Amino acid sequence: MGTLRLAYPEEPGSLNPILARSPAARDILRAVLPSFHLVTPDLRYRPYLLAGEPTVKTTQQRMAVRFRLRETARWSDGRPVTVDDVMFTWRVMTDPDLPVAVRDGFEYVVDVVKESASVGTVVLSPPYAAWRDLFSAGRFILPRPATGGPASVRKWEEGPPVAGGPFLIDEWVRGKAIGLRRNARFFGPKPLLQEIRVEFVPDATTAIQLLQIGDVDAVAPALGISWGRRLAAIPGVTTSGRFGPDLVHLVVNTPASADAAKRRRIAEAIDRTRFAEAIIRDEGRRGDGVLAPEQRGAVPAWDRFGTNQDASVKLRADEELTLAFPKGELLDLAARYVQAELERAGGDVELVPLDADTFQGEWLPDRSFDLALWEARSGPEPWLTRWFAATGDERVSQLIDVELSEILGEAEKAGAKGRTALARAQERLAELVPVLPLFQPKVTMGWRQGVGGIAANPTVDGPLWNAWNWSIVSEAA
Repeated sequence: MGTLRLAYPEEPGSLNPILARSPAARDILRAVLPSFHLVTPDLRYRPYLLAGEPTVKTTQQRMAVRFRLRETARWSDGRPVTVDDVMFTWRVMTDPDLPVAVRDGFEYVVDVVKESASVGTVVLSPPYAAWRDLFSAGRFILPRPATGGPASVRKWEEGPPVAGGPFLIDEWVRGKAIGLRRNARFFGPKPLLQEIRVEFVPDATTAIQLLQIGDVDAVAPALGISWGRRLAAIPGVTTSGRFGPDLVHLVVNTPASADAAKRRRIAEAIDRTRFAEAIIRDEGRRGDGVLAPEQRGAVPAWDRFGTNQDASVKLRADEELTLAFPKGELLDLAARYVQAELERAGGDVELVPLDADTFQGEWLPDRSFDLALWEARSGPEPWLTRWFAATGDERVSQLIDVELSEILGEAEKAGAKGRTALARAQERLAELVPVLPLFQPKVTMGWRQGVGGIAANPTVDGPLWNAWNWSIVSEAA
């Protein structure tokens, strides 16, 4: 056992699981809270808190998901994890008085039926194709308090009061680090580390330098220039990299750019192929859809916006656009590239670099921009309504389109009709262009000699998905 120091690129604004909008919050909570499934790097759902795969019975109007929790599962205070906690989570996620960031999908849940302490059934109507994501894929099972109802979660700004994952939150030094201490009551394999110290290092070059001189033991994935190549070039450092549902989009604030033709001109003005070939190179690839190629039902509907060979594409020079983005090596470069492309087409673009927590917590939900660069990570299942539905606290587009809303509703349903609607939804989104997919980065982690168990995960479950398996050989040993 020992302490592993992990350089992580951003600090979360909050560790309240119902407010977890940013990848940072979800990544850290992944090691703290249990979920029905884990999402593995190869985009599989692995039963985690569940004792096995649920039994699913589906009719035309109803889906019943009967689940069994691990009877050995305990919260860090010794209480068992039970169906009551699942029911409490459902009530929290559907409470209209709580500021839940991602409540999408819970409108399909009509009941959670308790059969015993460890056995229950989630009842959905109509059947919901992405039912696994209700209690997984960046969302967790919440501990039911001994007293108080759903409103009690408002007080969890520093994280939940107890843990059910392999680690619990020990200390959060704002602006510096979060300490994760081993949870001795974790239901899974005994964590090999005593502590993981998540140190906030927003600059990618600084993170690489710290790893090189031994001031950190591992680095989490970052959007750095030539990130994977620079890590692999450090003597004694091992890397792990994968492609998956991690995408960077250019978001268009649709109320500010209500004309779809104008949004298409913006998309047509940006040569994404040149950006991918000259700047991203083998560290990523051009994004042609809001779903990654590895996800079910992905359609490259944006491939029409590839190279700007039409010199007639013009933007209005008298209308200044703001482009907001989280500060960082690769996004800084991407923002300057987008600015140059749009100005070449006659536009006027002001860059607004922001701290990641300010961007995620204020600018993105408040739509305080004309354009924005936004990194999105998800699970294996397509989840378009999360970002593009007319309602929802995490939506990146305020686009109101009746046809799109109807198609998105159909795409969430199970069965062949849902799969057909999913393809139509992507085509409609490409036609309306509320976002322009820019690139799919290769998600890469690196660690020094003596560290073991780490594997990069390009999904929403992030780098700490298997934190119990991490180990380190101390220099004293």
